[in-house]
Amino acid sequence: MTDRTAGMDGTDVTGGRTVTLADMLRIPFRRWPFPLAGALLGLLAGVGYLLLPASYEATAVVAVRPVVTEPFSYPGPGADRVVNMTVENGLATGTDVVAAVAGATGQSATDARAGLTVELPVGSQVLRFRYLAPDSGDAVAGANAAATAYLTLRKDIHQRQRDAIVASYDASLKTLAAERDAIRRGLPTKLPASGGNSAAVSAQLDRLRGLDDRLGELTTRRAVAAAVDVTPGTVTRVAAPPVSSSHDMGPILAATALLGGALFGAVAAFGREALDRRVRSGVDAVAATRLPVLAELHVPRFRPDRERHEADVRYLALALVGQLGPVPHRRLVVFGLRTGDRTGHVAVELARSLAELGNTVRWEELSAEAGPVPDGLVPAGGPPEVADLDQTQEIRSTGPVPIVVGRPKKPAPEKPSRARSLPAGAGRIWLDPPPEPDETMITVVRAGAAQTDDRGVRAALEAAAVLVVRRDQTRVPELSRLADVLRLTGARVLGVVLVSGHD
Repeated sequence: MTDRTAGMDGTDVTGGRTVTLADMLRIPFRRWPFPLAGALLGLLAGVGYLLLPASYEATAVVAVRPVVTEPFSYPGPGADRVVNMTVENGLATGTDVVAAVAGATGQSATDARAGLTVELPVGSQVLRFRYLAPDSGDAVAGANAAATAYLTLRKDIHQRQRDAIVASYDASLKTLAAERDAIRRGLPTKLPASGGNSAAVSAQLDRLRGLDDRLGELTTRRAVAAAVDVTPGTVTRVAAPPVSSSHDMGPILAATALLGGALFGAVAAFGREALDRRVRSGVDAVAATRLPVLAELHVPRFRPDRERHEADVRYLALALVGQLGPVPHRRLVVFGLRTGDRTGHVAVELARSLAELGNTVRWEELSAEAGPVPDGLVPAGGPPEVADLDQTQEIRSTGPVPIVVGRPKKPAPEKPSRARSLPAGAGRIWLDPPPEPDETMITVVRAGAAQTDDRGVRAALEAAAVLVVRRDQTRVPELSRLADVLRLTGARVLGVVLVSGHD
């Protein structure tokens, strides 16, 4: 029974990865221009709003009183305490109220209607009249005028209803009084000699008594109807300065606009991330390439980071030595997807670490960006050492003029006459072919970007290769396409080196 390797392998990615809070926060931080632009736009919008002329809002509160002008018509004992607030809202926003507000503020009816707002608290018989105006005095006058006009309108309506009911009673009383007077005039002035009333007279007397009772009842009802209180309600809160202004919460408004803009920018960053996916972690690299992550290297800034970085490179070199295969002709190709993936830095650090482990390393360039001596390989003591391959001998004669005599050399234009090398720990890095072949030598090949130069992919067909991926820079679709190409061509790619940090 063998233990499973604890590294990240392409077969480990079988399902979706759980998104953590760090992942949610990393995307806005990586795409910081979006939240920053959103925050600036929100702040500009908030400041622009504060630069506009201020608007003032005043509030007047009216408690609506139920009024029943016909006390004998309501169906139940609680009907006189019920008010249809929907109808009252229609009255409060009607033409008469708007005209009164326009007259009090000097504004047009359209502006008065736009500035007036009536609120109906749920479960109450209260109306709140809010009026918005560019001047605090107009706001106060508009709110109070709306409340007063509403009460006046409602009182006039109930007054007319009461007057109509009283007039109806008066008409009925007048008709009954006329009928009573007619009956009285038709009665005989003297009683007959027999001392009794005839049947007709008795009937008229009964009718007269009924009319008197009816007149008395109607008179009572008229008095009750005329005494009905038509007071529509009371202004419980009169609008008065100081009133609220749209600029009262200026700092809070600006902060809210700033945060809202930043939130909108973060949402835009997530949208951009969905359209332009980048490699954010080793899991993303494994999912895109189906290759193991050999190491995650971070560009060091401080001394502890440099020490940890050097240790990571050493462990990477040890891991690669065991996978390069048997000697001789061990070659390692280091290439990336795009220009700027720090492929050269990784190749130089690998070459130096392999040499420090006691290996003889041969440096080979396939990148168009390469210089005469790669950055990072030049030691602090000076330029590379040079080995003389010409075996030139200087012979001094006894004469005054020295003569230099050398052995005849075979023409070998493909072979440099002087090989450059660099010491590195227990090993050596050769920039040119060494004078003596070494079967244990490891050749590190720095290749160019695979998008623009396919020499690295072709070199990987005959050697082991390492793919350098730049965190937060490499696009996932492009990396997936390159991995498919490498699999189709049969290139031997050992794994992925994930590089992060700033240049």
